[in-house]
Amino acid sequence: PVCMQDVSKLIKQLKDVEEHMGKLKVASKEVKRLQGSVQESDDEIRDLSAQEASLQRQLHNASARAAELEARQRLKREAADREMERWRTAQNEADKDNTHVSEEVEKLEEAARQMDRRLHDLQTHEQSEELKYAEEQELVEDKVRAYNRRVLNAITNTH
Repeated sequence: PVCMQDVSKLIKQLKDVEEHMGKLKVASKEVKRLQGSVQESDDEIRDLSAQEASLQRQLHNASARAAELEARQRLKREAADREMERWRTAQNEADKDNTHVSEEVEKLEEAARQMDRRLHDLQTHEQSEELKYAEEQELVEDKVRAYNRRVLNAITNTH
C-alpha cells in the first residue's frame, strides 16, 4: 500500500521535477538563444575575416603599387640626374669653348686695333705726301707763272 507520506513525497518530487523541467525549458531556450548569438558571432567573425583578407589584399596591392611608383620615381630621378650631369659637362665644355673663343676674339680685336693704327699711320703719311705734293705743285706752278711772266715780259719788251 501506498501511504500518504509517500504520495506527498511523490507530489513534492513531481513538483520539483516540474520546476526543474521549467528551469530546463528556460535553460534550453537560453542555450538556443546563446547558440543563435554564437552563430551570429561566428557569421560576424567570418564576415570580419573576409573583410580583413580583402583589406590585406588591398594593402598588399597598395604597397606593391607604392613600391612600383617609388621605383619609377627613382628611375626618373636617376635619369634626371644623368641628364643634369650631361648638361653640366656640356656647359663646362661650352665654357671652355667660350674661353677659347674669347681669347680668339681678343686676339682678333688686338689685330683690328693694330690694323686701325697702321691705317691711321698710312692715312697720316698719305696726307703728309699729299701736302708735300700740293706744295711742290704750287711751287712748280709758281715757277711756271714766273716763267710765263718773264716770257710775256720778254715778248712785250721786244715789241
